[in-house]
Amino acid sequence: MITTLPLRWIEKINPYYFESLEEDEEIMWNTLWNFNDCEWSEENAKKVRDCGMIPVEVDGLIFCALSGCGMDLTATVIYTQYKLTGTIEFDYAKYIKNEPQDYVEYVIGKKKRTELLSYINNYFYL
Repeated sequence: MITTLPLRWIEKINPYYFESLEEDEEIMWNTLWNFNDCEWSEENAKKVRDCGMIPVEVDGLIFCALSGCGMDLTATVIYTQYKLTGTIEFDYAKYIKNEPQDYVEYVIGKKKRTELLSYINNYFYL
């Protein structure tokens, strides 16, 4: 299950959330994602950063924010869900399989795309 929150909601309940960001981090989109009610931990925060997203703690859960704009970064969201939960949504599997290889590799890299495809090929019939 994916839960999304608008960034303005975070600003409303925690006006100091900017202070929790690392020096070079800037949330560029207005949506935060949480996958399967994944809890906040430093380990999960590191996974989120390693996937290219920004971790934000909300009520003990870890939400993920995109730090880029101007292009489709769906592959980054998909890879982050996979790393945090070990699974991805069916629609995300179709996206990875159908999106041009060079574009997905440009966004997340060849190794991460290969990792996702291996999972998809084992668990989905597409």
